[in-house]
Amino acid sequence: MRQLAILSIIIASAFEAAVLLIGVGIIVWGIISAMQSAGMEWATMARRFPTPWREEKFSGGYVVRDATGQALAYLYARSTESEAVEAKQLTFDEARRIAVNIARLPELLRE
Repeated sequence: MRQLAILSIIIASAFEAAVLLIGVGIIVWGIISAMQSAGMEWATMARRFPTPWREEKFSGGYVVRDATGQALAYLYARSTESEAVEAKQLTFDEARRIAVNIARLPELLRE
């Protein structure tokens, strides 16, 4: 009986993961379709926001900029975890980690 219960939990978890992946795939497909219908391709996006992207710290968090200095994303942060929770914002460490990963997107898309 116990093995059957464990097996059903594993199957349910695998099913949930598959549904999540399908959902993410549909969202990505929708974004790509919208870009293509608007006449945009990946190469167009690369020209519009030239690499390398970099993250910069500012007094209220982090900003991700492209090679021309164009701001691509702002991540607002608070200095302590309690302030961040109260303001429903990120801590500086969380904002930095997310900014670093956003700045890496162009190289990840090339792979």
